[in-house]
Amino acid sequence: MVKITLITRNNSFVSFEAKGHAGIKGESLVCAAVSAIIKCGANALKDDKYVYEDKDGYFYLEATGEISEHDAIVIETITTQIECLAKSYGEEVRLERKNRK
Repeated sequence: MVKITLITRNNSFVSFEAKGHAGIKGESLVCAAVSAIIKCGANALKDDKYVYEDKDGYFYLEATGEISEHDAIVIETITTQIECLAKSYGEEVRLERKNRK
């Protein structure tokens, strides 16, 4: 299962973490879809205000400052696409949203 956690503060992006694999590693179309959504989305970010880690079965992205409107839209698009996958493939993908105070 791919577990994804989205952290926000006052409705603004803080961080995004994805862990695990869906189905059989290297064979799951759902897992490939999650990876494509996250990595292509991250590549579309324009600001340099992020730290990230990308390795097998793990992706982490954290904003180090206020992000642009463009990047906020990209991150919301990533989240919406992951939500759609989680609704259709809930046994393989889970998205959890957490709001920090």
